[in-house]
Amino acid sequence: MTRYEINQHIRKHLKISGTELAKRVEVTKQTISNYENGASVARPTERVIELELDIAIEKCEDELIKELCEYLK
Repeated sequence: MTRYEINQHIRKHLKISGTELAKRVEVTKQTISNYENGASVARPTERVIELELDIAIEKCEDELIKELCEYLK
């Protein structure tokens, strides 16, 4: 499983839509889709997406989901 696929699973476990993640990191939904499908995305954009997912994991109140997401990372 690629890093992109793992992050897609994390996003879904956290119940964050692609559209919502796109708004949070100020990119298009297509950019999120490209990232999760392993298409070429600028490295700084990748880092911002990954950072936003890390922040979402930290804020997650469901300990089981939080542990699962940390495990997937």
